[in-house]
Amino acid sequence: MQSESDSSRSPYQFRPSILAASWRYRWLVLAIVVLAVAVGLYLTSSQTAIYSAAAQLVVDPAATVVSEGASVSPPDRYITVQVVVLRSPKVAERAAELAKDEAGESAPGQIPTAEEFLTNAEIFASEGTDLIEIGFEAETPGGAILGANSLANAYQDVRKTEAIATATAAIARVDALIVSAEDEIESIQNDIDLQRAGGSQEQEAVIEALGRQMATALNRLGELQDVLTETTDPAEAADIRQRIADISQQISMFQVVRDLSQEDPNLTALLQTQQAAINRRAQLSERRDILAVDVELVSSGVTSFLPATSARALGGTNLARTALVMGVFGALIGAGLAYILATTRRRTFAHRNAPEAVLEAPLLADIPDFAQERLSGVVPVRTDPNSVSAESFRFALAALDLQLGNIGAKSTVLVSAGIGAGKTIVAANTALAAVREGYRVLVVDADFGNQALTELLTGSSDPTLGLTEAVYGMLGQVIQEIPLVGGSLWLLSRGNRPTNAVDFFRAEATFDLFDELRERFDLVLIDSPSMLQVAYGTLVARHADSVIAVVSHGDPTSELEELADRLRLIGKPIAGYIYNRAPLRPQMTVSEGSLRELNQPHGAEFDRGRHSDV
Repeated sequence: MQSESDSSRSPYQFRPSILAASWRYRWLVLAIVVLAVAVGLYLTSSQTAIYSAAAQLVVDPAATVVSEGASVSPPDRYITVQVVVLRSPKVAERAAELAKDEAGESAPGQIPTAEEFLTNAEIFASEGTDLIEIGFEAETPGGAILGANSLANAYQDVRKTEAIATATAAIARVDALIVSAEDEIESIQNDIDLQRAGGSQEQEAVIEALGRQMATALNRLGELQDVLTETTDPAEAADIRQRIADISQQISMFQVVRDLSQEDPNLTALLQTQQAAINRRAQLSERRDILAVDVELVSSGVTSFLPATSARALGGTNLARTALVMGVFGALIGAGLAYILATTRRRTFAHRNAPEAVLEAPLLADIPDFAQERLSGVVPVRTDPNSVSAESFRFALAALDLQLGNIGAKSTVLVSAGIGAGKTIVAANTALAAVREGYRVLVVDADFGNQALTELLTGSSDPTLGLTEAVYGMLGQVIQEIPLVGGSLWLLSRGNRPTNAVDFFRAEATFDLFDELRERFDLVLIDSPSMLQVAYGTLVARHADSVIAVVSHGDPTSELEELADRLRLIGKPIAGYIYNRAPLRPQMTVSEGSLRELNQPHGAEFDRGRHSDV
């Protein structure tokens, strides 16, 4: 199979967007969506009916406060937290236990598990209110009702247990503080006793008597506090609190008298510290009593509980939801499959007439695959003139001559979407066929990055003078003449002068040069770089009167579509396209007229008045 001299098919891939791929394969996507919805509806309808029941709770943040002075969360935040608690595994496990105890052995199939409480329950909090709705779905009405009520009761149990645990922990903390205060009182008393050891006997006697009285009062105070903790009679408790207050006042009086008997500042300070510790112990004891009463009054925070009494079927709602979910799922699967098909199984050209719809231009000729004719070279017009391939290039020239005559053009640029379409080989063979027909032909190798046409025609890749020198008035010195049997072919390569291709083909001098070339030659064929891969390819096309697209058999359709869009932006007329590497058809033969002409000398054919000096 023929190929350009030092290039191969580019790995450049045209990847469409997911939306574009979905639209291209829209019937496939639609079929997958319909299939997914049908499967979902079938599976849903074949399942047993689903029932839903709902219980309601009214919660109060203040109802769980253990004691006066504790902080209360804002209502909105409190409700949000309670919804999270209702959805917790701890409540679900407790709900499963309550449901099992409630149902017993009567309905074992209706008892929800902890996992079902986590997945089948729906908790809603009404905005702006303290109402929480607990919904539960099950396969039977009884199971739905049992699940909703068990979850509500489990929440209340968990909340009350947590509140009691919090209060009990607070009591234990207060007890620890009381013991610490008593230890402090005892320690200070020891310090006082040591301080007093240095006083007078009279002071010591007075202080000792006061100490005995205070000790007796303290003991009595502790006994009353223990009795208060154990009593449940409110009247008796009130009497004990009054007696505790009287004893505390006596202790204060003893302290005052003892203070008056002391003149030692150190002893006075110890006595004051001891009194503060005694007062603190009394406050802690009172606090513990209040906490003990609060433990008996603690609640779950629920002020109203409306249990579920009935359940409703959810068949219609579930079908609609299933259809929607499966439709979205099918659309995603279909879009993914369409994208895979669009990127891995791209549409390609399999017939010579297919590109006509894309380019909106006629077929000039289809060139067979050289390998199918077992040709040894890539220029059959010169090496195998009797071959079908050479005849195809002569057909291409005849069609091109007609098209250029119709639009009054003398120059044309050969373009392709990607590398490897065989554009350079088509240009060389078409030019050789035109020389044999008596045209004064110039081929311009405008691919600055790959002078494949120059190497193909001259057999050398060494840089020579060319376009970059011709714009400076050296046209007569830089055009190369290639002698052929029956005439000459003229070649204008890139040149040696360093230049930027984009700047070169945009320059006004370049436009003037190509205008001069059209005046000097009958036909100017321009070999340009691949238009979709080289930025200045579109600039080269602006210097020609018309465009010929070279499409290789099996090229992706999307690449030619993009090339067609690019050509329309340029605004140059498309003279037609050449379908390259086409399968060899039985109809592709060499006519007898062509064979006779090939065997005749062509020296006289050049005297047609179409020549001019270079």
